[in-house]
Amino acid sequence: PCLIVLRSMTKFYALTGLRIGYGVFPARLIDKLKESKEPWTVNSLAQRAAITALEDNDYADETLRLIRSEKDFFEGSLKKIWIGVYPSDANFYLLKTKKDIRIDLKLREEGILVRNCSNFRGLDSSYIRVAVKSRKENKALIKAFGDMF
Repeated sequence: PCLIVLRSMTKFYALTGLRIGYGVFPARLIDKLKESKEPWTVNSLAQRAAITALEDNDYADETLRLIRSEKDFFEGSLKKIWIGVYPSDANFYLLKTKKDIRIDLKLREEGILVRNCSNFRGLDSSYIRVAVKSRKENKALIKAFGDMF
């Protein structure tokens, strides 16, 4: 058995554009990985930002608290107006609409972007993926859903 965990730091640590993440590997694979990668895959700015971010425990704790709080608010609000809120441990949800409409296009008209999941195996255009964002953005999305349904 071999477990490899890869994590991106761009969203949680707000390091978008730096293309930084990390991996946890069995020790026996590290030398093989080093043989097959370029030595310049991560620039020094991204490395420094990642180290600084990982050292900031207060930021991580506060961010987790905010995400949990917004997830509770968001999920509770969605369940009042939505059918098919799939459970999620991440900061996004898979939702199924009541009817097969292109809700992503209707939301785009309101300036709200969501992920249409029709090209995901086994799903159709009645499924969308939405991210948990700020309270203001979450309220705007919930209001738009309420207006449609």
